[in-house]
Amino acid sequence: MDMTFLRQVRFLQKKESHFPMVVFCITAFKFLSFCIYVASKTLHRKSGDDQLQLFDLSEIEDDTTTSMKETLTLRKGRFFLGSGDKHLEKEDGDKAEAAYHNALAAFKQVADSNVKCNFVGGVNYGLGEVESLRAEKLFEDNKMERNSQPSFIQALLKSISYYEEAKKCSQDDELKFKVYKELAAKCVFYARYSQVETAGNSGLTVENAFRKAIDAYQSLVLKEKCGCEDAHTRLYYSKYQSGICMRLFKTGKVREARLKSTLVIRLCRESIKYFGPESNSPIFTSILTDMANHYLDMNVQHNEKTLELAISALLEAVQIPEKHADEWCKYVSTEFWDVLNKVLMRLLRKANKNKSRIKEVVEKSLRLKGSLSDLKEIHDMWKSCNSQ
Repeated sequence: MDMTFLRQVRFLQKKESHFPMVVFCITAFKFLSFCIYVASKTLHRKSGDDQLQLFDLSEIEDDTTTSMKETLTLRKGRFFLGSGDKHLEKEDGDKAEAAYHNALAAFKQVADSNVKCNFVGGVNYGLGEVESLRAEKLFEDNKMERNSQPSFIQALLKSISYYEEAKKCSQDDELKFKVYKELAAKCVFYARYSQVETAGNSGLTVENAFRKAIDAYQSLVLKEKCGCEDAHTRLYYSKYQSGICMRLFKTGKVREARLKSTLVIRLCRESIKYFGPESNSPIFTSILTDMANHYLDMNVQHNEKTLELAISALLEAVQIPEKHADEWCKYVSTEFWDVLNKVLMRLLRKANKNKSRIKEVVEKSLRLKGSLSDLKEIHDMWKSCNSQ
C-alpha cells in the first residue's frame, strides 16, 4: 500500500479523536459566559436590602484600615442617596424617604465632617422634597384636620424643617441654591395658606415664615437670581400686615396699627423696585392701587393728609411710558379708576380750599374713558390745584 496514503489516514484519525474535546470546550465556554451574564443581571435587579450586602462592614477583618471602612460607609450612603433621588423622580415618596434615612444613618458614621457635610445636606434636601411632594398632594385633596388646620400644612412644616437642616451644612453652590430657594418658597406657601397666625406646637408663625422667606431671597445665594420671587413675597406680606392693621384699629390699638401701616407701605415700595413702570406696568399699577386702598382703610378719621397720600400714590402711574399705553389699558382693572374717583370724592368733601378746582378734577375724572393719556390729564389738573 502506498505509504503516503497511510500517513493521510493516520492524520485524519488523530484529528477526529480531538474533535469532541474541542466541541466540549466551546460549549462549556458559552455556558459559563451565559451564567455570568445571568448573574450580573440578577444582581442588578436586586432590591436595596440585597445590594446592601455589598457594603456589609461586619465581614471586614479587624486589621483592615479605618480609611477603607470610611470609604465603604461613604459608598453605602451615596448608594442610598442616589436610590432616594431615583424614587423621588418617580414620585414614590415612601421609598425615597426610606432610602434617604438609610443614607443619613450611613453618612453620620463618617468621621470626616468636611466629607460628610455636603452629603448630609443633600439627604436633608431630599427629605424636604419628599415632604413637599406630600404637601402638594394633600393640598390638591384639600383635606382638613380636626382643628381646621389643612393637613398639608403639617407636611409643609416638616419640609421647612428639613430644608433648614440642609441649609446648615450645604457647601456645594448648586445644592445651596436649591435649598435656599425651596426653603423660601415653602415658607411663603405656608404663610399664605396657614389658617392660624400663631405657631402652636410648630414653632413657626405666619409672620416668621414671611421673614424667613425674605431673608433667604435677600441672601447672597438668591439675591441676584430671585428678584421676582422676592418682590411677590413682599406683596403677600404687605397684604397680611394690612389685615392686621385693620384688626388693630377696630380694637382701639391705634398706635400699633400706625406702626404696622408704615411697614405695609414700605413693603409695597420695595416691591415696586422690581415691578417698575417700565418692567411690568399692570403689577406696578396694582401695587399703587393696594397702597391707595390701604390709606383709605386706615383713614377712619377722614384725614385730608392721608387722602392726599392716597391720590399721590395712584397718580404715580403717570410714570408708565406711552409705549405701554395699550397694554396698560388692556390689563388694568376698573378698580384703579374706582379707587381714584373714590379718593377724589372724599377729598372734595374734606377740602377747605380750592374746592371748586377739586370739583373740576372730579367731574373730569368721571367723564374720562380710562386711558393713560386721561390719567396724565388728571395728574396735571391735580398738580395745578396744589400749586395754588
